[in-house]
Amino acid sequence: MAAAALTALALAPAASAAPDGPFSGRDRDFTLDAKEDLLSRKGNGQLAVSPHNGATGYGLPVAINNGWNNAHWLSAGDVTGDAKPDVLAEVNGIITAHKHSGAYSAASPFGTLNGTEQYGGWGWNFFDLKVLYDEDGNGLVDVTARETATGKMFVWLTGIENGKIVVSPAFEMGSGWGVIDQLDIADVNFDGLSDWVVRQGTELVAYYGQPAPAAKSAGLAPKRAATNAATPGVAAAAPLTQVLSGGWDLANAFEIKDVNLDDKPDLLGRLASNGQLVAFHNTTTEVGGETWYSGQNPLGTTWAGDSFLS
Repeated sequence: MAAAALTALALAPAASAAPDGPFSGRDRDFTLDAKEDLLSRKGNGQLAVSPHNGATGYGLPVAINNGWNNAHWLSAGDVTGDAKPDVLAEVNGIITAHKHSGAYSAASPFGTLNGTEQYGGWGWNFFDLKVLYDEDGNGLVDVTARETATGKMFVWLTGIENGKIVVSPAFEMGSGWGVIDQLDIADVNFDGLSDWVVRQGTELVAYYGQPAPAAKSAGLAPKRAATNAATPGVAAAAPLTQVLSGGWDLANAFEIKDVNLDDKPDLLGRLASNGQLVAFHNTTTEVGGETWYSGQNPLGTTWAGDSFLS
């Protein structure tokens, strides 16, 4: 099937049954109402949460903290084991976890975060395209990132020992990834393995996770096998990769979230021309095959000037 433009994406055939199993791998429910919210950094450096509106979009942003201008990267997920999203931010090669307080109040939103802890060591500035996703299935998000100098992809697994965050040595997860400029991770085809969704040239491409070889030790390890980037212009055999859409040079950001609350990972894209945030709902009904999406669903321009949408 030919790739569709960003304005249409890959449309699914009519179907109604949904795969079993919720959207998993990370949770960004800051307001603790069982709906995943949208986190972003505003132009003035405020960290803001846009609460899910309970339907198919997000409410107005609510500032939960100030002074995030110096963060070179930030995202959210549970690294402390309390099943609540923490905010991870990298400043000058150090990642710090800003812990969720366990409570949220619209009247006192600055109480959402409370306490910090360093995540791993130093040198994170040598890596870009950092993404949080639970790659080993222990309920904590792990860091997947690209080594800028080599284009190799690595993952660091998160654990808890004696109440403190511990981070594994790096697992090399593939090479050739210098050809992409955007990345997010989710199990988009419901087979229990993480899939990498990347912007490669003007196309949005899914690299479907394959099972990792049997571990040689009893320690935790990524569930997916290492994956190398496909040669531009040369398609890999399905179901290893799938071009989800063309025209993604029109977008300056994308993110994977459950936008319409059906427990499926949807795509969010922000149009560079007007700042419009648009959602493409995941309409896939089979397990382990290709992935399908709805047409474009505009969500507004509230986030036109924001960075680090997550």
